[in-house]
Amino acid sequence: MNRNLYIALIAGTVAMGGVALADEPSQQTAADTTTSTFTSLDADKDGKISPSEAAANQKVADKFVAADKNQDGYLDPVEFSAIAKS
Repeated sequence: MNRNLYIALIAGTVAMGGVALADEPSQQTAADTTTSTFTSLDADKDGKISPSEAAANQKVADKFVAADKNQDGYLDPVEFSAIAKS
């Protein structure tokens, strides 16, 4: 009887660990996706996205002017993240 209880406790612990691990990647994935998209659009790797670079992604191109809060004609990572959240 004790052996069955021990096996059940181990199985439960392993199952709960799997659930906890499954939650973490989804939280990181959104940030990773945003960073990856920004990096891929920043063709000249200057740390900002120009209107011509934004044209490669219709969503970014459509929201470019509204997202460019400092009106410098470029999207920095913070401005870009607002598009990714919308």
